[in-house]
Amino acid sequence: MTRNFTKAMAAIVLGGASALSQAAPFAPTGTFGALTGFGDDPFGGDGIPTNQTMITTFNGLEGDTVTIALAATQRFSNPALGNDGAGTYTAQAGENDGTPGSTTGTLGSTWNFSYFIGIDGDGESTIADYGITLFYDLDPAIGTDSAAMGTFDGFSFVNQRQFGGSENAGFNYLSVGITGVVTPPLFATFDPFAAGEYSFAIASQFNQAPEIVAMNVNVEASPVPVPATLALMALGLAALGYSRRKAG
Repeated sequence: MTRNFTKAMAAIVLGGASALSQAAPFAPTGTFGALTGFGDDPFGGDGIPTNQTMITTFNGLEGDTVTIALAATQRFSNPALGNDGAGTYTAQAGENDGTPGSTTGTLGSTWNFSYFIGIDGDGESTIADYGITLFYDLDPAIGTDSAAMGTFDGFSFVNQRQFGGSENAGFNYLSVGITGVVTPPLFATFDPFAAGEYSFAIASQFNQAPEIVAMNVNVEASPVPVPATLALMALGLAALGYSRRKAG
């Protein structure tokens, strides 16, 4: 492997992501299961669940195997997300700091999107060699086209064999971008209370056809609490109906 090869792959990610983004919206892609073999906290945080993850693997340089993975998980102590076992996760709308009783923490959506890239084998390749881009969606509309999604192209600078993180769609840098690293989506105002569909993908331009893992997060509106008086009234009416049926 040479330094020139690494530079070439970095160029591919900056140009290749643009070519890939002409495609249709991402559909869930990969194998659903547990992310294993990369330590206890591959997503970069203590206790982030790894047993319900979308995973794609492909052959890399010098016999290495590359794993790209995505998962949607609860933020801190918020409720765990549901999923269909095929890359569509279900979360509840809302915003808090994730810590029961706290009023000082940074607010964010009740769910995070987590990503991971890992290389296994006896080769010496690093993440920077595989032309990897992370795509993210802040638009609640269904079927956001990849051309309208935000992109993180910073992996072209990651000379490591394992890298992961867990991000919240409400983080400010995802909306405003970081020059040369993060390009914000066309719809760049995330509303944690907005029900809808949010899509995420990791794509590698290493092979002739892009290697992709993708998932959707369906956010459901939080149920409206029923006032205690209405709940009691409903209970009373149900009891009345039951007594009339018995009398009849």
